[in-house]
Amino acid sequence: ETHSPYVHTHIHTHMRFYIHHDGDPEFTLAVSWAPTDRRAVRDLCALVAKRLPATAGTRHISLVTENGVELPAGHCVCACVREGADLIAKSVARPPSQPAPAAAANAAEDLEPYLKAADKAYGARQLARAKTIYTELLGVSPRLFTALLRLGLIEEQAGRHEEACHWLQRAVREDPTSEEAAVALARSHLAAGEGEEAAA
Repeated sequence: ETHSPYVHTHIHTHMRFYIHHDGDPEFTLAVSWAPTDRRAVRDLCALVAKRLPATAGTRHISLVTENGVELPAGHCVCACVREGADLIAKSVARPPSQPAPAAAANAAEDLEPYLKAADKAYGARQLARAKTIYTELLGVSPRLFTALLRLGLIEEQAGRHEEACHWLQRAVREDPTSEEAAVALARSHLAAGEGEEAAA
């Protein structure tokens, strides 16, 4: 019996996600890994390269999210990819090796367009879209202050004060000098406490 790779089954011990190739619309690879699997993005890229048809060539593979954010090769896949996610494999010329500081600078530049897109959505009150992009950005750069702060503010505006506290506490840790983050955290702590009293 064969099962379609497009059927999302809820398995507690594994998370499933799907890889598509930008140059081959017929290619889809369903991957099922345990959430505790510590393999890096580069390992998944190697797996995809092996499964691609010969016509795709043997060029370097990079993986990007549906929002166009490239996953860093050294990051843990299960830490930055959500259950049921669709990733796009891109075949690119193998990049030359470069010193770590230069690579980090380039990574920051690569994130800038997506951060601007998230900020634009947030400013336009498209909060669901902004939340999605900020979350994707944190999968790539977990200490990104703006994303942490904005996710906290989005959750606060939605009345989810415990979730807001989670993000805002992380934002304050990243930038203890931010008055906006500190005030929002105090506000959310107060609201969360009032909610618990009302429920008692």
